[in-house]
Amino acid sequence: MRNLSITFVFLLQLSSIFVFAQVAGNEINMFGETSIRKKKEGTPKAYLFDDKIAININSLYNAKADKFVAIFNINQIGKTASEANELINNRINGVINDLVAKNITKEQIYVDMLTFVPEYEYEVEKKIFSKTYTEVPKGFRLQKNIHITYSNSKTINELVNACAKHEIYDLVKVNYYSENIKEIYDTLRIASIELIKEKIKSYEGLGIKLDNVFKLVAEDKFVKYPNDRYSSYTAFNSSSIDVIKKRNNIKKRNKTKTYYYDPISAYSYDIVINPIINEPVIQYAINMKFRLDIVKETGKIEKAYFIISKDGVLKKIDLN
Repeated sequence: MRNLSITFVFLLQLSSIFVFAQVAGNEINMFGETSIRKKKEGTPKAYLFDDKIAININSLYNAKADKFVAIFNINQIGKTASEANELINNRINGVINDLVAKNITKEQIYVDMLTFVPEYEYEVEKKIFSKTYTEVPKGFRLQKNIHITYSNSKTINELVNACAKHEIYDLVKVNYYSENIKEIYDTLRIASIELIKEKIKSYEGLGIKLDNVFKLVAEDKFVKYPNDRYSSYTAFNSSSIDVIKKRNNIKKRNKTKTYYYDPISAYSYDIVINPIINEPVIQYAINMKFRLDIVKETGKIEKAYFIISKDGVLKKIDLN
């Protein structure tokens, strides 16, 4: 029978590589490899060479967090261990009481003990022929963290105000959490499979027979939290040329450093769920690789069984 040999190359606009913007100008894909920031458009997303079809589908899900945990650091110094402990506990209890008044329960607040160490200074002991320096405790330093869980992203303003009221100014970080991770990945997986089916159907429309194929599927996934997606830049300004010529006293001012949320771009994705982002989100992604190995027709093989008699006669045996 005649075998159909086809050599097509499909070039699509989107790249099969996940890209992440970084301040330095490089980007890192899902496999930890760096790539050029200015990506060339038209990177192949699907291939068809003779007896193989390879399809890459990238899908992205922008999910608003269901829960947040803000962490504030408290640093306290006291002349004695008991004084340091009492002072820090007074500040923490003040924050807790203010938050409880704003409908945040005590179960949503956790205090984490970090360090408790003495602070030393040197005391000079004068002797007749020498001087010795001895370390003596001058006080004690105590550090604790307050972990506060909340559901509404706007609650962070109330937390900052409550902590500042008790001289707690160090917001260490805010963690973001989703409660339905499995459902998110299932949604991405189903959407990717449906898109693959559409592509396969379009290939069949070109006359490519895909009835007898060997299928291979590979999947990779990742998640990026808002903490990983903040970038910064420094405002640029230049001095007047006239001032430089006059050699007057020039005082350079510190340039402002600006931070901003820089989510993963939808540019390299075939599927984007919740594409419009107006606040930091958790970004889930799946890369699905689908390969079809077309089994070429080589003709029908008919099996038959024979026996040789004592006379040397070849007889066919019907096993049906």
